[in-house]
Amino acid sequence: MPSLREVADQVCRGRAALLCLDTCTLLDVVTAPVRASLGADAVSAASAVVEAATRAVPALVPVASPFVPAERAAGLPKREKEAADKLRAWFASTSTVSDVLEVLTLPRVEPPAAAVVVQALVSLADRLLGVCEVLEPDADAQMRSLHRLQLGTRPCHEFRVSDALHLEHYLALARLVHAGDPNRRCVFVSGNTSDFAENGSSTRPHPDLVNEFNSAGLEYFPSLSSAIGSLLRTADGGATT
Repeated sequence: MPSLREVADQVCRGRAALLCLDTCTLLDVVTAPVRASLGADAVSAASAVVEAATRAVPALVPVASPFVPAERAAGLPKREKEAADKLRAWFASTSTVSDVLEVLTLPRVEPPAAAVVVQALVSLADRLLGVCEVLEPDADAQMRSLHRLQLGTRPCHEFRVSDALHLEHYLALARLVHAGDPNRRCVFVSGNTSDFAENGSSTRPHPDLVNEFNSAGLEYFPSLSSAIGSLLRTADGGATT
C-alpha cells in the first residue's frame, strides 16, 4: 500500500487527475443495470476509468481508502443477489439491460443467464478496484475521523465512522496534491448523497462539508459517470487550463 505522500508525488509527476472512489461507487457497478439512477452509464464509466488509468500515459490515478476493499467484500454478496434477482425478472422487457449487455460484450439476443451477467459486472468492478492505488492507513486521517465520530459531525452525524475514514484520507491526499500542483484536479465520487451532497441530491458538497472540500481542492460528484465525463473533457486529463 502506498502512503498518501507517495500517491501525491505520483499524481504530480504525471498529467493525470486524482479520482477518489468510495465503497458504494465500486458496488454500484454490480447493481447498475437494475437501478434506474445508474443504468448503463455507470457500467460504461467504470470501463472508461479502467481504460484511462491503464493508458501508456494515464489520464487518471484512481485511489481507494485503506478500508474500501474489506467494506466492498462485505457488501458484495447482497449486491450480487439484488442484481441477479432483478435481472431474471427484467430480461424480457428492460432496454437498460440490453444496453449493459452491449457494454459487457455479451449477446443481446437470447441473453445469458442472470448469473453470467452478474459475474461480468463483478469482474468489471474487480478491474476497477484493481487499477486503484489502495492507500496505506494514515494515523492522522484516522484520528480526524474518530474526532468527527466523537462530535457527531458529518459524515458521522449518524455515528458511523466508515465514510469519515474514506473522506479524511481523500482530503489529506488532495491537500498534498495541491501543495505540489495547485491546478491538478482532485475528485471524490460517492453516490451516498444523503451524507455528502447539498439537499441530498446535488453535485455540491453538503454545507457542513463544503469549506473542507474547497480548502482541500477536492471536487464532489455523486456518480462515476458524471465524474468521468467531466475529467475526460479536461484538455490534458489532469491540470486545469
